Amino acid sequence: MRKNYIDWLKAICILYLLPFHTARIFNANEANYIQGKPNVFCTALVDSSLWFMPLMFLLAGMSCYFSLKKRSNKEYLKERFLRLFIPLVFGIIIFLPPEGYFAYKSHSGSTLDSIAYLKRFFFDFSDLNGYHGSFTPGSLWFILYLFIISLITLPIMRKLSTFKSKLLKTPFKILLICIPITVVSAVPSIANKNIFIYGIFVILGFLIASDDNIFDMIESHKIFYLMCSIIGYIIIFIEITSIGWQTGFTLLGIIFSLIYYFTIWVSLLTFLGFGKKYLNFRIDFLSYFSHASFTIYIVHQTYIVIFAYFILKLTNIFALQYIIIICLSLAASLITYEVLKRFNVFRFMFGIK
Repeated sequence: MRKNYIDWLKAICILYLLPFHTARIFNANEANYIQGKPNVFCTALVDSSLWFMPLMFLLAGMSCYFSLKKRSNKEYLKERFLRLFIPLVFGIIIFLPPEGYFAYKSHSGSTLDSIAYLKRFFFDFSDLNGYHGSFTPGSLWFILYLFIISLITLPIMRKLSTFKSKLLKTPFKILLICIPITVVSAVPSIANKNIFIYGIFVILGFLIASDDNIFDMIESHKIFYLMCSIIGYIIIFIEITSIGWQTGFTLLGIIFSLIYYFTIWVSLLTFLGFGKKYLNFRIDFLSYFSHASFTIYIVHQTYIVIFAYFILKLTNIFALQYIIIICLSLAASLITYEVLKRFNVFRFMFGIK
């Protein structure tokens, strides 16, 4: 049985990509492909979006469970290859070079001809963030990580498909999950993206989806998890504004890392609890968006970068910049989906069902 609240949470995540990635243009704490004037609202939005990518991986783990329920290992691997790896390759080849080109123009103030830039993009691995036009998987790193995690965790998921976790069924014990996540966070990451942490979230999503009793428990304690989330965010805000981010193996670093991952985890439980309570319905928009969301994910940031390059030159009014970039990028992403879905070759290239 399809769980509508899971589809709604996926749709919320995909739609949130647009204000989130647009806000990164104006984020005071991090570089970006296009750099606008730092804005307090955007900086706060980015800094408070700790839950965002973990929720995407948690929901992906749930999708893995439903996929494995009706597929053999061979069929599952084939589906992962067609739905993740093929779109990843074509997304990098087709949509990321224009994104990198405008990033290069924005930061360097100069231009390269198409051949020279493509050579730079595909052969310069000096900075995998790609903020200055070098090779990068861009926002498609999520698809890359998910593909790798799907392959590596397949044997684990098969073993867990009949496993019933008492830990996850207990409202307080489930919070202890933040401890192993914090420990794993010490493992070196690539471009500040720890594949082992995201792998844990995928497995957790798989386990939660495998037992309706866990979902019921989370729903019944959603207010408690919400209050824990709020307290966690307040502590993190105080940390950032007073002593700054605390990391490493110092006492403060360990304590605040634990608070950080506790807050993320309890935020995910909050989303699941409220989602199950209030989003368990289906409308035409959800049916449409469930099919369009993957394409939107692949193309949205390219459009954000391109539109931002021009919009920032046309007006200095932040509100106009922010809203116009989001609206144009969403419209362009939807138009791209409508075009691609009409041709079988494009449906294959970009994993459109």
